[in-house]
Amino acid sequence: MDVALKPSADAKLAVKVLEKVMKDYPEVDTKRVYITGLAQGGFSQASSSIDRPCCAA
Repeated sequence: MDVALKPSADAKLAVKVLEKVMKDYPEVDTKRVYITGLAQGGFSQASSSIDRPCCAA
């Protein structure tokens, strides 16, 4: 079974919020930002890593 992993609307929103926080707070160390999750959050993390692979943990 071939299932394509696509970012959900929630995952896209989470990435936008993360990007806004990093923009509004320049003191954030952008080399130490990670997206994580458990259960359904783990799936959202995986789909978020498509848009922002540098933050997948």
